[in-house]
Amino acid sequence: MAVAGLCALGACTVPPVAPPGAGPTAPELAAPVVVAAGSGRPQLLLRVPGGSSGRPACERKPGLDAWCDPLPPGVLGRLGTQRFPEAALQRVAAAPDGRFYASADHDHVVVWDAASGLPLYAVAVGGSAGLAFTDDGARIAAAESDELSVVETATGKILVHDERRDERWTGGPALDAVQWITDLAVGGAHLALGTCTRRGGEPLVVLDLDGRLVARLALGEPREDTSLDVTCADAVALAGGGALLAAGRRSLAVWQERDWRAAGEPTHRLALDFGSLRGLAFSPDGRWLAAAGSGEAVNASALAERRVGRSYGLLRGGGSGSAFAPVYSPDGTRFAVAYRDAVRVFAADTGREERRIGDIVSRSAVFAPDGRTLIAGFGHPWVLGRVDLATGARLPPFDVAQHAVPPSVSYAPDGKRLATTSHEVLRLWAPESGEPLAAFVLPPGQARLAGAAWAPDGSRLAVLDSDCGIHLLDPAATEAEARIQLAPLRGETGCAGPTGVAWAPAGGTAGTLLVMLADRTLRRVDLALRREAAPLLLDSGPSSAPVLLAGGARALVGVDHEGWLVDVATGAVTRKLRLEPGERILAVAAAREGATVALLLSDALVVADADSGAVRAWLEVPVDVWTPTLAFAPDGRSLVATSRELALRWELGGGHPTWRVLPGERSQAQSAALGPDGRLAYALDDGTVLLVDPAGGEP
Repeated sequence: MAVAGLCALGACTVPPVAPPGAGPTAPELAAPVVVAAGSGRPQLLLRVPGGSSGRPACERKPGLDAWCDPLPPGVLGRLGTQRFPEAALQRVAAAPDGRFYASADHDHVVVWDAASGLPLYAVAVGGSAGLAFTDDGARIAAAESDELSVVETATGKILVHDERRDERWTGGPALDAVQWITDLAVGGAHLALGTCTRRGGEPLVVLDLDGRLVARLALGEPREDTSLDVTCADAVALAGGGALLAAGRRSLAVWQERDWRAAGEPTHRLALDFGSLRGLAFSPDGRWLAAAGSGEAVNASALAERRVGRSYGLLRGGGSGSAFAPVYSPDGTRFAVAYRDAVRVFAADTGREERRIGDIVSRSAVFAPDGRTLIAGFGHPWVLGRVDLATGARLPPFDVAQHAVPPSVSYAPDGKRLATTSHEVLRLWAPESGEPLAAFVLPPGQARLAGAAWAPDGSRLAVLDSDCGIHLLDPAATEAEARIQLAPLRGETGCAGPTGVAWAPAGGTAGTLLVMLADRTLRRVDLALRREAAPLLLDSGPSSAPVLLAGGARALVGVDHEGWLVDVATGAVTRKLRLEPGERILAVAAAREGATVALLLSDALVVADADSGAVRAWLEVPVDVWTPTLAFAPDGRSLVATSRELALRWELGGGHPTWRVLPGERSQAQSAALGPDGRLAYALDDGTVLLVDPAGGEP
């Protein structure tokens, strides 16, 4: 049986996964993946044999998933993990040795393995105000407006956690005068915070890496915000292991180490040419200082031999809006500035703009240690992406797909592999172990995956994208074999949205693919010739999205209250199944041999003979069904439907169905597939897939 066209709906953020003070206890991490060479074509990212998905090593026991997290009662397995939030991309940081990256939002810090692009763990601390690795890469400092944390990189253990509650900070007196944190910088053994404090206070705070106070500094000429009754340092930077410290709001102050340690006056002052400061960064050698701010402006100043040199003045943003968080390349020859919708890369010695990269959602970006790649958060959907600075090409993003959105699911015919689709990634899993086997990645662009179907012998996958392209995929290869583009019809500029794809079982690996479009056309693709046959136009008129499933030599198509049985070879309609006009077909299924078909309505399940159209059974649906899926059991004697939180099972010789509540924290099944072993795989709205036995009675 081929199951296809299962839709991936909206995503929900996963709840915090590691409370303050907790973290993964096993620092041993699995082998990385091998990334296929970049050719611009869709690629497979294949795991190293014997490796795993970047998860900590742990002892597998019954009732635990592949990450050794507890399974809900009655669940046999879980594909994917609930550990990682959906996004966490507002800030990004790179470890100096290049082994790790970190990303953060208001609630989470996620640490990524740089070699494999896999997430290693998430910690439930905020980092949108500041995120940085220590010089040795052993710790990560993260700041939210009301929270400061230091995390051990290898384990995720929280070493320092100060949180503002009831006008006081929980970690001790070091931050008691602070109203909120605006920025964070790390250098040597110190951590500098830009803060807003009570009027007349000292907004610049320097701590050691254990959170103990080292110094408090005023900006020298504080500018008070009378509306909020505070004094603020909006941005801060450290250089040379703490040899230089810079901070400011509407002007800029720079201290040498001897001066900031003594809480003395700034060594230098620099005027700013724009309204307010948003970010600061020193070059690696401390000779340059980049400042970003509102008014679409960036200042770059030379600090040769610790003395203030020339300033470039304004580098206008060109419509990108306010600038945030500048960062220098490791060799100091470039600096990048994140704007509201783009990252701009400048030459450090001339200030000339070298490249502009759009579609950015994070307020910071980082250079890879080799200086040739830029890492930032990209939008629509949000991914942690990589850009080749020499060409501007988007490289395969970091592996966020397994937890980003609810996937659609489909079993291989032998049941030994399961495919899930999510945005531009199709992932293959081993259902028994929960192990990810490979990931098929679309090139960057607007296309999204719209469905997938297995060949009858399991040797190929047909992957449908939202631009009506069909990718033929060999799961053992590193790239797609081909992409077949469906042509627009009736003078349209583009094809209508695809709603489903199915592999005609009689056709084999070089047979016929069927694609259903929202314009009510059934498209047939001859895979031997790799070209499209004549389309079949169904009855015209407004309708809901068609549903499609292939069985035997026929395809069953359902639209509103009508069903069509179509001969795959000729495209001719062999029989039309008509229901009452008030009915609506929600899902269709065909038994493996194709002689029996089923149509799921809002209040009934209709089982019919495919040859004569005679109704064999009209079965009651006892509950409301939404976003449903329908499948015959492998033996053809029962039918299983899922709808959000329920799985219903009908014995074809019986009457009322048995049903059970599907387990899961939110119990929202977005799509489902029935395997040849009778297990049901269904996707939750947290992006994971749970495996259950659908048999059972009313709870």
